[in-house]
Order: sequence, then structure tokens, then C-alpha cells
Amino acid sequence: MPTARKRTTGTARKAKKAAGKARGTAKKATKRAAKRTPSSVKKTARKARKARKTTKKTTKKARGTAKQSTKRAAKRTPTSVKKTTRKARKTAKKTTKKARTTTKKTAKKARGAAKKAKKGAAKRTPVSVKKTARKARKTAKKTVRKARKTAKRTTRQVQGTAKQATRRAERAGKDAVAAVTSAGQRPTRTDAVALIKRDHESLKRLFTRYEALGDGATKSKRDLAEEVVKDLSVHAAIEEQLLYPRIRSEVTGGGRMVDDALEEHADAERLLASIDGLSGDDPGLDPLMKELGTAVRQHIRSEEASNGPLAGLSRALDEDARARLGQELQLLQRGAPTRPHPRAPQTAPANIVVGAAAGIVDKARDLSRDIRRDRGS
Repeated sequence: MPTARKRTTGTARKAKKAAGKARGTAKKATKRAAKRTPSSVKKTARKARKARKTTKKTTKKARGTAKQSTKRAAKRTPTSVKKTTRKARKTAKKTTKKARTTTKKTAKKARGAAKKAKKGAAKRTPVSVKKTARKARKTAKKTVRKARKTAKRTTRQVQGTAKQATRRAERAGKDAVAAVTSAGQRPTRTDAVALIKRDHESLKRLFTRYEALGDGATKSKRDLAEEVVKDLSVHAAIEEQLLYPRIRSEVTGGGRMVDDALEEHADAERLLASIDGLSGDDPGLDPLMKELGTAVRQHIRSEEASNGPLAGLSRALDEDARARLGQELQLLQRGAPTRPHPRAPQTAPANIVVGAAAGIVDKARDLSRDIRRDRGS
């Protein structure tokens, strides 16, 4: 009887070891499958879980049969004990074999699925990547070619329009000089850069005079505001009509400088349009004049800088050329508009035509305003 018990317990231990090995192989298979592609890993993990469940069930059955066989062996004769031990051994062997075969099959399937996934990925990616790379290169080359062509066209157009504008402006200035000299009104010989800087100084003095006035000086504020509107409008007009085209054509990087200056002019024109017509006691006059003064001072600093447009023009033109340009600017001052026109064109030749007509209208308006004030006084 004791020998039968020992044998049955030995078979149960062997069954436990086989079940443990089966569990270990199942865990290894799941770990290996987890390192592979996601879709195949999920399938193999499910199969491995099923294999674990089956091994657990079979081990439970083996333990139960072993316990039953030991109980029966304790009650029966030695011959029956031998039979039960044999049956227990056979059942344990069968369960271990089944567990091993199931785990092996699941591991093989997981490996095969991972290999297939790797082969499929290796076959697919290179061809698709090559095709997409070729398409991307072709599209990039086409876009670069188109951008270069458009850039060349735009630069040619801009250069052509700038040259035409400068030629027309030069012709208009020369015609004006000839007309004035024929009438006996020859302008003084003044450097163009010096003329612009002189206008800058007079504008700064006007703003300092306005800022020094008190709250009760409404008439002086009105007169100074009108003078600022007039002088700044004339100054901006001669710069846009004649000075800026020469800077754009003669100075390196002059196009960018002129574009920045024209944006500042547009902001100043809007402020001048808001100031024009306001009375001296208007509460909005002081903040508008303050904003305009800061903008004008900043514009003057950028124009008179060492790397600014005026310095570039003085380096690009000799003394005689600057003197001729100064004479043309003086002549344009006499017919330039004295009021702000924010919607008027800022580039030649349209600004020359519109500026001449606006100058005539503004002078008529200024004359009628002065007559009305004389009658009222």
C-alpha cells in the first residue's frame, strides 16, 4: 500500500512538472510574439492564453485523477493499485503531451505570423518609398522652376516700371526747370540731400513749438497744426514723386528702403487727414499731433541713418547730379499738394499727374480758407 501511494504521488509530481514546463513554454511564446508585429502578436497572445487555460484544465484533471487513484488504491488490493497507478501515469503522460503539442503549435504559428509580417513589410516599403520619393522630387523640381520663373518675371517687371518712372520723373523735372528758367525764375543751386534734411529740421521745430503750447493757446495750436499739415504734405509729395524713384534706381537696396518709407508715409497721411480741419480746442487734436510727431521723428531718423536712403543717394550721385536733383525738388515744391490725400497713388508716374492736379485744388482751397478768415477777423 505505501509503495502504491508513493508511485501515485510521483506521477502527480511529474504531471505538475510537465504542466509547469508547458506554462513556461507558453509564456516564452507569448513574450516572443509580443516583440513582433502588432496584429500577429495579438493573435498569438490570444492563442497562448488559450493554451494556458487548456494546460490549467488538464493539470487540474490530472491532479483530480491522481487524488482519486490514490484514494482508491488505499482502499483496494495491490493489483487494483497497480492498475490505477498505470492509468494515472498514462493520463498524466497524455495531458503533458497535449500541453506540449498545443504550446509548440501556438509558438510555431506565432513565429510564422511574425516572419510573414516581416517579409511583407520588407517587400512593400521599399517600392512605395521609392515611388513617393520620386514623386516628391519631381514636384519639388517643378515648384522650384516655377518659383524661379515667376521671380524673374516679377523682377523684370519691377525693374522696367522703376526705370520708366524714373525717366518720366526726370523728364518732368527737366521740363519744369526749363519752364521756370525761361520765365526768369531760376531756382537756387541746392544739394537734394541737404534740401530734404533742411525740411526735416523745420518739421521737427514745428512739433517742438506745438508741444510747448499750453491748453489755452487754441489759436496757436490751430495755426501750427495747419502749418504741419501743409509742410508735411508738400514734403511727402516731392519725396514720392521725384526722390524715391531716384533712390530706388540708384541706391543698392533702395527698393526695400523706399517700400518701408512709403508705408510710413501712408500712416502719416491717415493721421494728417484726421488732423486736417480740426479746431484748436478739439480734444482729439493733441493726441493726434503727439502720435504724428513721434512717427515723423522716427521716419526722419531712419532716412538720415548712416545706412539709410539719403546716405546711399549721396554716395551714389556726385555733387552736380545732387544739385540738379535739388533744383527739380524745389520746383516740385511750388506745385505740390498742401493737403493730405491718403487714397492717391504713391508711385510714379501716376502720383505726378495726380499730385499736380491735387496741388492746384489744394491751393485754391487754402486761398478760400484764408479769405474767409480775413473776413471773419
